[in-house]
Amino acid sequence: MKKVDILRPKTWVRYQPSLCQGCQAGCCTLPVLVTAEELYHLGYLKADEVNGPLKRIAQRLIRQGIIRSYQDRTRLFRLEQKNGHDCVFLDGNRRCVVYDRRPSICRQFPSNSARPGFCPSQRKE
Repeated sequence: MKKVDILRPKTWVRYQPSLCQGCQAGCCTLPVLVTAEELYHLGYLKADEVNGPLKRIAQRLIRQGIIRSYQDRTRLFRLEQKNGHDCVFLDGNRRCVVYDRRPSICRQFPSNSARPGFCPSQRKE
């Protein structure tokens, strides 16, 4: 069995729901782009901030360690990553602490991944 490399989608395995059982959250090490509306649903923006100017808000969220960057042209935020690229919302047990409110990019994985229909599963043997 070949080793899966998160940075090389051609090594990923075809997605099957059973891969999620015992998964080590390989997909939670990929960069995550979110909208202001998604940050609102996560509790980091107020309703009146969603459609307003976002540069200053982005600076605040960077200082808080929630986002890594903001692109004004696209109005997308990139979530912070920690511990070797883990999503900021991944806990010590490799579980998503905002699962019920997770961004749409996470909900749609793997259909929207670098290799649609494939997964960087790193299951423990």
